[in-house]
Amino acid sequence: MASLHGLACVTDRAGRLLQVGQDLRRLTVADEAEMPTSLLDLVAVQGRPGLRDALDALASDAAPQALELPLRTPAGLRWCAFEVSAQPALDGGAPTLLWQGTDIHRYKQRIAELEQLTTAQSRMLDVSQDCIKIISLDGRLLHMNRAGCQALGVAADSGFGMPWLPLLPQDVHRPGARALERVREGHADRFTGRSEVEGGAPEYWDNLLTPMLDEAQQPTAILCISRNVTGERLALEAARDSEARLVVAARVGGLGIWDYNVSEDHFECDETWCRIMGLPPGQAVSTLEEFRRLIHPDDRERATQVETLAAEMLTGAKQYSTAYRIVRPDGEVRWIRSAARMETRGGAAPRAVGFAVDVTDAMRGEHALRDANRRLRHERDVLSREAQEDALTGVANRRGMDRQLDDLLAGAGGAPVCVGMIDLDDFKAFNDLHGHLEGDRALRQVAQALGDAVRPTDLVARYGGEEFVFVLAGTENPEPFLRRVFERVHALGIAHAGTQAGILTISCGCVVCHDAAPDQVETILAASDAALYEAKRLGRDQYVIVRQAPAPGG
Repeated sequence: MASLHGLACVTDRAGRLLQVGQDLRRLTVADEAEMPTSLLDLVAVQGRPGLRDALDALASDAAPQALELPLRTPAGLRWCAFEVSAQPALDGGAPTLLWQGTDIHRYKQRIAELEQLTTAQSRMLDVSQDCIKIISLDGRLLHMNRAGCQALGVAADSGFGMPWLPLLPQDVHRPGARALERVREGHADRFTGRSEVEGGAPEYWDNLLTPMLDEAQQPTAILCISRNVTGERLALEAARDSEARLVVAARVGGLGIWDYNVSEDHFECDETWCRIMGLPPGQAVSTLEEFRRLIHPDDRERATQVETLAAEMLTGAKQYSTAYRIVRPDGEVRWIRSAARMETRGGAAPRAVGFAVDVTDAMRGEHALRDANRRLRHERDVLSREAQEDALTGVANRRGMDRQLDDLLAGAGGAPVCVGMIDLDDFKAFNDLHGHLEGDRALRQVAQALGDAVRPTDLVARYGGEEFVFVLAGTENPEPFLRRVFERVHALGIAHAGTQAGILTISCGCVVCHDAAPDQVETILAASDAALYEAKRLGRDQYVIVRQAPAPGG
């Protein structure tokens, strides 16, 4: 029986171990005598039901299976992903199962950490009294915090996925649809909406919609922060009848009222406004310039639009709304949302009356959510790359090779493709003589030599143990490439008394194929392996090239 490379073993249909690869032995037992007789004994308790299910399935179906198993090791539990395939019976014996594994322990740890981070972020959002939602570009709810679920009457464990606008009253569908369309185009937008939960009074919301952009600045989803402005709305409606009633309602709702006479540059504000700005009672501002000093330098122009819009507003009672930062006298930075209405009375000087409200928590939540999503995207990209990269050599691993090889063959379009398998000659003897640290160093050097010889469009992968696979797209004659590789490996001059040349050498089997398709991968790799075996038989330190004839009509 051929030796096994990597985290591999051979079992019978009941899971009894018939052969165990050296890497799997080193991982799971400290002493050779401790090696169990059954694969079930190598697996932690929580993984055994899944293993038994896989064995039962393979007993009735020869199709390959993939599963993740927690292995028992001297250092503790370690996760590995196994590809399991049934092997034909040899010499009248019983059929066997080949288990080929990949260490995914670090990947599983990071996934668990990301899940914990996501849970912590959801809990953080649930603290906010604002309704915070993530909406897909087609208008479906993807996530919502506790306040949002309560406002819309949606169960927190509903799984979401339902359209957002139908949850709102019919009369706010049109402004909501307009806002969604604007955000899909990459612009922030807002509208005032209303929610009605059965048995409760209507609530009014100021909905701020912001596009969530990818690295190419294209919208991928929509962040909607809805602040309950029921109190503010009631206060403004009351102001039409009584200014005194407005002041009372504003204080209850946390609104700071201000009144600015544009022509006289005279500014008046109430106690709530002063408290929002961090000013002590009796120290209110009286001019626009005094107000400017409270505003963050980067936001001063936006926050004082009353002055610049005054001329335009003289002909009508127009409104404006904006958000800006202030710097309180104690140095604290706060976010303020302000709305105003410009009026004229009997030909008198234009006057702006409005309110300010502290929205710092909502703005910080929005910024924190953006940063968290950016970090999550980065972490997922890193994990995806690590899951397809060999940790020792830095080239693609078996999983990455399978994906890239499928893509290369699918995109070949009938052009020739060279697929080769390289093996380090007498590498077991090298490891026995020099130790595994030197063996690992040699593997890295050979991988580097291979990587230096290929083009950016080609592929180099570690197939397992001391075997590598390369794929040359659009290449009819691989000999120039192979000569470069052999020269580079010879130039490394890695001493190896077990070879005829006295240095570490390689053997290679290469298949040149035409009209190859992704479903022929196993056949092509088998042909490459056979050519490699022939190169070994002929004396090692050489390559054998096999050319497959084009398909009929090709």
